[in-house]
Amino acid sequence: MTIIDKDSPSRLIVAEMMILANYIAARYAQRHQVPVIYRCQDAPIEPITETMLADPLSFHKIRKLLGRSSLSLQPGGHTGLGLSLYTQLTSPLRRFADLVIQRQLMAHLVNEALPYDQEELFKVLETAERTTRESRLIEGEAKKRWLMQYLKQDWGERTIEVLVISAVKNGYKVEMQPWAVEAFLSTNRTLEMGQTVMATLEKIRVKAATARLKLVKSEE
Repeated sequence: MTIIDKDSPSRLIVAEMMILANYIAARYAQRHQVPVIYRCQDAPIEPITETMLADPLSFHKIRKLLGRSSLSLQPGGHTGLGLSLYTQLTSPLRRFADLVIQRQLMAHLVNEALPYDQEELFKVLETAERTTRESRLIEGEAKKRWLMQYLKQDWGERTIEVLVISAVKNGYKVEMQPWAVEAFLSTNRTLEMGQTVMATLEKIRVKAATARLKLVKSEE
């Protein structure tokens, strides 16, 4: 199994260039009053501080403070990206809404009639919101199942570093490193939230995409 480095220089460059392209497109659309679909995100419900960022559980805590991004026909800021305007048009093969926005802007650039009016864009927006949620859910579950299949077949008795997230009945909810996938750690030992411990696999349910872990003997 090969773990893709999502923070590699090449991936970061591509990601930043796509964000820049989407931002420029949103600015152009607003400046020339071309109707498009914007992606917006409200400010967090409370300020994110340096202390929060230093916390081992910072990702889980900050995620609760951030609102979900949403689609709108009205321009608005995107707090997560730190941008005053944002749209998405860089993945037309993956998202139909991206193709729609490309068509809108291309028509404007060549002085043709815009292919979509506000009502038609609203219909695209509604469909895009629903399909985005569904596709993210399906993609996330598929990745978990494939990881569980891999662990069941090839991991054996090797140890896994886990981050303790919260206490639950008969154990703790933990995050398996480096995959950032949640699992259940069965133990009577008292652990601290944010603590990292070593564990081994106890039971894998591939279809349910769940894993039950136990502490290695040296941790007990």
